Amino acid sequence: MFANLSRYALISFLKFVVTFYGLFSLYSYILPEWVVGNLLSAITWIAVFIISFLFATWAFHPGSPTDRDITKLVIVWLSVTIVLLLGFGIFFTFRGARILFEGEILIQLVIEVVAIILAGILLRRRALKQELGEGGIEIREIR
Repeated sequence: MFANLSRYALISFLKFVVTFYGLFSLYSYILPEWVVGNLLSAITWIAVFIISFLFATWAFHPGSPTDRDITKLVIVWLSVTIVLLLGFGIFFTFRGARILFEGEILIQLVIEVVAIILAGILLRRRALKQELGEGGIEIREIR
């Protein structure tokens, strides 16, 4: 039980680091300066969804996730993300803990939760198809 929680916490921490530095490099080096406003938010949310989906898939990798596993990952994921965001807001910005209550951050957290749930459901469906024999190679009848 605690092995999964520590694995989830480590993967959540790594996701935060990759997302933070990935978005920082996206803003600083890749996107041109004219990309602002809603377009920038949309690009950010798409990138966050993809990163969160990949890390959630990695967290569930050893098997088919149950509803309890998905719930545990969501709770640990949000706890780690909120603590790190609060730490970042307090130590590196003038906004302090208010950084957590900004609209973009709240939408990002919702998108991450949706990505976790979607990854869990898709992995569960794939495992079920493999158990039923539907996920493999189709064998056609020879007449």
